[in-house]
Amino acid sequence: MLKIALPSIVAVFLGIIILTPQLNEIKKIKIDIPKLESSDKISFTMDNSSFYGQGDNGMMYSVNIKNFQENRVDDLMYFSNIDAKLFFKDASWINLTTDKGTYTKKDGNMLLSGNIYLVDNDNNEVFTDEAIIKLNSSEVEGSKPIKANTYFGVINGEGFNFKKDDKYIFNGKIKANIDTNKLGDKK
Repeated sequence: MLKIALPSIVAVFLGIIILTPQLNEIKKIKIDIPKLESSDKISFTMDNSSFYGQGDNGMMYSVNIKNFQENRVDDLMYFSNIDAKLFFKDASWINLTTDKGTYTKKDGNMLLSGNIYLVDNDNNEVFTDEAIIKLNSSEVEGSKPIKANTYFGVINGEGFNFKKDDKYIFNGKIKANIDTNKLGDKK
């Protein structure tokens, strides 16, 4: 019996001696778990988000956001790297990109900032660094310089106000280079 038990015990000890260094190597494996923001103000954080929906008057929208945070204290929402597409009932569309945005729930306003670029289906382009979108009144305004490249020319202003009823107001000193022949009946 000892002839069988003794070699078995030696084999188990040799196995333990051989496997122990390998088990230590297994202990060195790390699993990276992203750290969540521990701020009491931030109630919700989301990365690489996409939102789709339908707004007033049949408008459809698609919004891609790199980072989204909601502040539970001030009812603010923070966005970064926004790419939004708006599709209207009349088959027109707008594409908007910007670096940052802040939405205030209580007044329904969204402040966009940093490299705002807007292009529409008529290939009109708008460049500015700050815009306030008043969602309740469908107005967009800003006090930073704006440049608009349109089918009839280029307009530069120190500020702007675009209203729901297709009124485009440029504020401050305005410089425009307009080809009136391209305006046609819209003069």
